[in-house]
Amino acid sequence: MCCTYPSLGALNSYAIYEDQQWWRLFTYAFLHGSFHHLFGNILSLLIVSFFMMPEVKPMGQAAVFLASSLFSGLAFLAFSQGIVVGASGGIFGMAGTYITLSLYTWIKTGQRQEGLVVIGAICIINLLLSFARTTSMTGHISGLACGFMIAIGIIIYRELKANGNAIAV
Repeated sequence: MCCTYPSLGALNSYAIYEDQQWWRLFTYAFLHGSFHHLFGNILSLLIVSFFMMPEVKPMGQAAVFLASSLFSGLAFLAFSQGIVVGASGGIFGMAGTYITLSLYTWIKTGQRQEGLVVIGAICIINLLLSFARTTSMTGHISGLACGFMIAIGIIIYRELKANGNAIAV
């Protein structure tokens, strides 16, 4: 996910470490390298959000997206170098959350989740595309992992709440 305009807010490891521009951990997710990149991310976001709606409401989806984007950016800084832009880490986080919650619901209730095949296919296709030189495999995988962790937290909270043991937040 290369960008030719690192001064506009891309996740630039040099700018973060050398110039202390930590705000880039948030802005990079809202920038894209091309119209094709933007269109692909918008389409993926709409599909994931549509299927996620019964499990996680819009504000929760926004929180998952932002947390996954931040986690993905931090993972990129820890394991990669260079410049990156795009919402893929946040979208993968939403997908990971949806997949985990849907699998849990399916196992617990036996109710089949239609979106699992669609979201699973999107994840597989995008992970395969991650092997391209211009895509951040670190960003995709770390976003997905963050989504799994968020979903596990949601499941634990919901189970505690159902049993009357949850702490009000």
